[in-house]
Order: sequence, then structure tokens, then C-alpha cells
Amino acid sequence: MMHVYASSREKRIDMWVGFAVWIALTIAVVLVATLLSQAGVSPWFAIYTTAGAAILLGLTRPYAAFGLLLAAATVAAVAVVEVPFFVAGLVVDAATGGAHADIPFGPFLATPGTAAALAVGFLVFLVVAWLSLRGIDRRLR
Repeated sequence: MMHVYASSREKRIDMWVGFAVWIALTIAVVLVATLLSQAGVSPWFAIYTTAGAAILLGLTRPYAAFGLLLAAATVAAVAVVEVPFFVAGLVVDAATGGAHADIPFGPFLATPGTAAALAVGFLVFLVVAWLSLRGIDRRLR
């Protein structure tokens, strides 16, 4: 049965609870699955559980479902924003004689060029995400 919202405050609370619960549960699922399986976690598991939870919540509490999908989109946006900054860090490292593409992935994060580029990219993401999420929160009526 569809929940009837009494106020915009209740809608916002539902949305942010859905957002926070998705982040917390996804982190917990990934940590537990990684600890239980040395091979890691299939990204499809998180995608299927997110889609199933969104459908279930969409039938009962639509703003919680919206928060859940908003959290998933926010996490995906981090990856989209960070890729160009990571590549820029690799270019800086290669241009300054630092790490090169022939070494494994792990040391790239330890080099000063990629670490600085990823930090700047994350700060840019935080500002844009905060402004966007704030705008969405204010538009809920």
C-alpha cells in the first residue's frame, strides 16, 4: 500500500533515510562479501539488490526509493568525476618522470601526482554534489 505523506518534511526525511540506508547497506554488503570471498564482490549483486529495493520501495514509499536511487547515482557520479582527474594525475606523473603505466594499479594511488589530482577531483565532486543535493532537498514539496 502506498504511503501518504503528510508534509514535505516527511518526504525529505524519507528521501534522506533511503539515501543513508543505501550507502550503509552497500558498504556492509561489500565488506562482508569481500571478507567471506577472497575473489571480491560482483558489481551485479549490488546492482540487482539496488534495483529490487527501489522497486519494492517504489510501491510503498516512493521518496525512500528516490533517495535510494539518488545515493546510487551519487556514487556513480564520483567515479565519473574522478576518472578525468586520475588520468590528469597520470599525465603529470609521466611528464615529471614519476610513475608510468607499466606498473600495477596500486602504486598509482601512492604517487603525488595522482593523489593530488584525485583529492582535487573529490573536492570538486563534493561541492557540486552538495549544491545538487541541497537543491533537490529544497524542491521537495
